[in-house]
Amino acid sequence: MKLPVKMTINGQKTSDEVEPRLLLVHYIREVVGLTGTHVGCDTSQCGACTILMNGQAVKACTMFAVQADGATITTIEGLARNGELHPIQQGFWEKHGLQCGFCTPGMIMTAYQLLERYPKPTEEQIRHQLGQPLPLHRLPQHREGDRVGRRTYGRKEVRGRHGYRRRGTALREVDQAP
Repeated sequence: MKLPVKMTINGQKTSDEVEPRLLLVHYIREVVGLTGTHVGCDTSQCGACTILMNGQAVKACTMFAVQADGATITTIEGLARNGELHPIQQGFWEKHGLQCGFCTPGMIMTAYQLLERYPKPTEEQIRHQLGQPLPLHRLPQHREGDRVGRRTYGRKEVRGRHGYRRRGTALREVDQAP
């Protein structure tokens, strides 16, 4: 028995009939065809599947597609506009925070919500929102010694692209040219 779902993903309205047990991450990837949202650990621990649903960062592997009926969703593909990377995406590129890139979409979406909540976050807010550095992933997608998933990269990219620079152990606001 399939159920109807309607939602807006990256500004585009979608309408489909899906199995009630279809996870939102699989709906986004397999039905809608947006493959930037990744399936990582299948246990909701890694965050590679993070999207924004009605403005809140959620792990798409923890929800059924039918639970998102009527929602407005933004995926990593929805951040770029007119062929230009979003400033957070650009920050990850400039600060070499991409590594293998598998978990990067989830980290970028989490950083996006953080900066929506706190446009000039303190170190404490960044640590609270992004979490402490995680141990290296033990996913088959990551090579031995790959530094992906260590949230310290997310903190550096958030600061570097949004007017903050590390100087010693303190953060200071960077003078912004008009």
